[in-house]
Amino acid sequence: MREAIGSSLLLSIVVVFIGLIILFFVGILSYSKAYKAKNRIVEIIEKYETYNSLAISEIDDSLSNMGYQLGACKDEDKKDGENSNINSSGYKYCIYKIEDSDGSYYYKVKTYVQFYFPIIGELFNPPVQSETKILKKNFNYE
Repeated sequence: MREAIGSSLLLSIVVVFIGLIILFFVGILSYSKAYKAKNRIVEIIEKYETYNSLAISEIDDSLSNMGYQLGACKDEDKKDGENSNINSSGYKYCIYKIEDSDGSYYYKVKTYVQFYFPIIGELFNPPVQSETKILKKNFNYE
């Protein structure tokens, strides 16, 4: 009775612990890719100061070089004030144009973290979102 824990139980605990560590690192890498994609999309929109065909082509080129996932934009959490949902051309990101009453506008960019398992499929895709700076601001100097 010198060994309190059998070797098979100890091996099972080690395998589960290593599996959890691997899942943790995969989650970090997936979040990093979604965060990088979001930042790149915001940079491109601020560069062109709008979301037009030139911005779309540059965004798609950047995301394909990055290895970002293909898919459709999720539209379940659109809020009031977001007057247009502009979807991507095949990649899984959403862009909402938000206009204020004074004519100024900005864009909200939303990308998704990819958790895809080969047999199970996609379990969940939490969003990563950000906003651009105000791109057009009308000042009233009266």
